Amino acid sequence: MRHFLVATMLLGGAAQAADLPVKAVPVPVAYSTTWQGFYVDGYFQDGGNITHADSTVGTASFDLASIPHGPGIGGSIGWNYELSKSLVIGARADISWLNMSDSGQIANGALNFSNATNYLGNLDVLVGLPLSVDRRLLAYGVGGFAFGGAKPNLQVGTLQQAASDTSTGWNLGAGLRYKLDDHLQVWIEGDYYQLGDKSLSLVDSTGAVIATSTAKYHIITQKLGLGWQF
Repeated sequence: MRHFLVATMLLGGAAQAADLPVKAVPVPVAYSTTWQGFYVDGYFQDGGNITHADSTVGTASFDLASIPHGPGIGGSIGWNYELSKSLVIGARADISWLNMSDSGQIANGALNFSNATNYLGNLDVLVGLPLSVDRRLLAYGVGGFAFGGAKPNLQVGTLQQAASDTSTGWNLGAGLRYKLDDHLQVWIEGDYYQLGDKSLSLVDSTGAVIATSTAKYHIITQKLGLGWQF
């Protein structure tokens, strides 16, 4: 009898357990993020020329502490293609306005040198790697052809020579992008530009060179922007 009662209780408990709702194991939902497509960017930036300007007067050489720096705004357009879920490649065109300027002098202003960069641009290739499981976070690198406005000015007494043209070279950069939704992105990026040098010479009435200067354009920028993917 005792064994019969125990068996009855066990069977009853099993029946009640079978009637309880079974909770399904939660399945992670994959986020349908794609980085492929056309996009536009707008950004604020801060830039600085990390090189000095070398000048000579006669046989004396001087390293003028003329390091242009300043803020700017810019924009870019680009297109990305997903080679796989873990690799993104693309192309980008970028242009920005900058207010980078500075000046230096020696001998109480007997020799003055100023330098400015008023715009930067680049045509880059992009390689990106999604970092998060939902693929919203993208780490990327860029590099390619770069150009910028070069405006050096050299003055000794009443003699002056200046240039205002485009200096060309290359750039490299890296950044992070995060998708707030399927279209809107926020991003940060740092870039290094190495553009061509600009040399100026001052001559007197006899044609003799009395002073020279060489401005180098090695520029670092930090950018903070918004993007929209179509």
